[in-house]
Amino acid sequence: MKPPLLHPKTQKLLAALLEDLPQALIVTGKVGTGTFEVATHIAQTLGAHEEVLLPKKKSKDGKKFDVDIENGRVVTEDIRSLYDSVRGKQTSPRVFIIRKADRLMPNAQNALLKLLEEPSKNVYFILETYNSEALFATIRSRAQTLDVLPITAEQTNALIKDLGITDATRRIQLKFIAEGLPAELQKLVENEEYFNIRAERMNDARQFLQSNAYDKLLIIQKYQTSRENTLQLLDSALHITRHTVVNNPQHALITQLNSLLTLKEKIAGNQNIRLQMTEFALG
Repeated sequence: MKPPLLHPKTQKLLAALLEDLPQALIVTGKVGTGTFEVATHIAQTLGAHEEVLLPKKKSKDGKKFDVDIENGRVVTEDIRSLYDSVRGKQTSPRVFIIRKADRLMPNAQNALLKLLEEPSKNVYFILETYNSEALFATIRSRAQTLDVLPITAEQTNALIKDLGITDATRRIQLKFIAEGLPAELQKLVENEEYFNIRAERMNDARQFLQSNAYDKLLIIQKYQTSRENTLQLLDSALHITRHTVVNNPQHALITQLNSLLTLKEKIAGNQNIRLQMTEFALG
């Protein structure tokens, strides 16, 4: 697997970590920076096959859990099952990657903490998350953190070129949607349907910022059933607002930027999507 494209500062920190990998590592960053790619790269560098724990949701009959990366939670049962899995001497490295670790249920976080309190040689846990503050402070204190920074503008331009994009309009669109986000750029280029969805989301974000209260409520209705899509909408709104502030640093825009950041924190912290979005729209 090709090593992930990283900001030079992130690359330097990662190289240092790989020399003496901690038992628990939190890999965090903005959506699209490639946090999961970094986690799998670490596992492969150790010569280990990554074992990935994914968010799940109870099936309709309530008898089992089905993988649901978008809206699921990392369940306690999966963390507890690791006890048996890592019991005994491990002769080669084993790396457990917990995707969307901010969605660990409280009981699952307690179970994970017990694992971290009883470290096993050759066993490593990587917590991949876009919101490390959602993890218990006791877990954060027992883990090191790697912040995956967005790549530079120069790296972004080089990546778009390497991906074979020569059309000037498409290059501008890609940079506006995902500058600094290598994993997101790769996905946008490889998946035309996804590119269209992201372009629509960017347009919805612009409408959400500029339209009247009624139209804002219509957009909220469109997104309220998906936390991941809502967070992506807010990321797009933040991107638009930051870009506007750079060119026109008015007090009202800076206030709006801070309000959006607070709103995103609340949504990422599993607060009610419809309620929080509506309060913002009508505030």
